[in-house]
Amino acid sequence: FMRGIPIYCARQLGKATRLWRGFPIVYITVMFILVPLLLLGLSAIFNQDHKGFTVLGSFLVIIMGITGFYIVCWCFVQDGQEICRRCMQTRERRRVTMSNLPDNMDYVMRKLNTLSHHVGLPDDEEDELLGDDEEDKSTLEP
Repeated sequence: FMRGIPIYCARQLGKATRLWRGFPIVYITVMFILVPLLLLGLSAIFNQDHKGFTVLGSFLVIIMGITGFYIVCWCFVQDGQEICRRCMQTRERRRVTMSNLPDNMDYVMRKLNTLSHHVGLPDDEEDELLGDDEEDKSTLEP
């Protein structure tokens, strides 16, 4: 029973990494920097000898508990896992698209040049259009 838990968690982390390559950076930052700093800050608040800090620490622990309960309910009851999965897939698709965009643009420009030479379009058509627009603007101005 206990051996299966770390293996299951490792598989889930692997699936999340496969969906979005930025996930390991976020995971390491949250789990090894933010959570320990938060817990260290809470323990420092409780170590103060003032009742106000103890009350503040108690409120923070209650807020953290409610937040944790909400996250668990959101993940398992309100289909939060699927929402996170779609978000990570969208981010990864956007990253892949942006990395492949220069290659795709070169391909499109080559095909466009081939098509314009095949059809016999003049190369200076864009310059002619820009020149016509400037003449129209000059005739409209007083």
